[in-house]
Amino acid sequence: MNRRLLDIVRCPLDGSGFDLTVIDSRIVTLDPDLCSLVVSPSATRQAIAYRYGEDILKGFLVSKKSQNVYPIVNGVPRLVPRARRIYARFFARYGRRRARGSAARAAQGLTPQWANCRRQGRNWFKGLGLSQREFLYGTALTGEIVPGSLSLDATCGRGALAATLAAVYGIETVGMDFRRAVGRSYPAKERYAGGYAPFVHFIQGDLQQPPLAPALFDFVYTCGRIHRERRPRQAIQTLIDAARPSGMVYIHVPRHRFQAGNRCSPQEIRQHFINAGIGPVENATLTNKTGTGVAVVGIKEGFVPRGTDGAAVPAVA
Repeated sequence: MNRRLLDIVRCPLDGSGFDLTVIDSRIVTLDPDLCSLVVSPSATRQAIAYRYGEDILKGFLVSKKSQNVYPIVNGVPRLVPRARRIYARFFARYGRRRARGSAARAAQGLTPQWANCRRQGRNWFKGLGLSQREFLYGTALTGEIVPGSLSLDATCGRGALAATLAAVYGIETVGMDFRRAVGRSYPAKERYAGGYAPFVHFIQGDLQQPPLAPALFDFVYTCGRIHRERRPRQAIQTLIDAARPSGMVYIHVPRHRFQAGNRCSPQEIRQHFINAGIGPVENATLTNKTGTGVAVVGIKEGFVPRGTDGAAVPAVA
């Protein structure tokens, strides 16, 4: 992680920002041309270097309100309520003895089939390119996403799609996943994002208790796993809350999965969007190698996707 992430994450228990303690880090070489695409033109070189120029590999985040402590392990902040117990060895080796933690609920995981993700950048045998095309089709974008946008992949797995979108469209992306395997996403930054790697962030977080600042992201999306959440409606509300005013929320559900008795169908997701005042709402049918999926797209307060010249991007026919 880098210090830019401090603007984005919040303590999942008390909602406050963090103080950072660095144990191990490395200096990152930034490409000025790429910085000019992603970062605001008003940002100074010193500010850019401070936020993006140091890659923090090990450390701690301490909430300002309640002094809850979360470890940074393998470059990924572990912002789950029971982090102190889950990463007991890390705390024992590097620990802050004054650390205090709330007696939070047991973390609500996904079904056992998601315990280990062994396919880099693949969802249900889909290739990375297909996932990218589905995202663009479902959001009615042609690929001309305005550079500098901030996106959230709320169930990123190992992060291949999040890193690829950053590199292809010049945007800043945050990938979040509940599983510890999200730590393996760190190598994906270099592999898929290239020079855009400093603008790709990964965190371990729970959609039931999100470690995110509200109303911040231009695009919020999840591909294929929202219906596996134990409380899917609460998870959907988290996605809605994370999008900024006029932001876009995109949820993709494979049809052959929800027919097997999953908790949240596309029709229920659509109704939840409507109840939350999100509109217009569209259902887009998407074909992949294993069947047909449905993308439900919610648009907050009249979102209009823009091209690099600021003009509206036409919808995909």
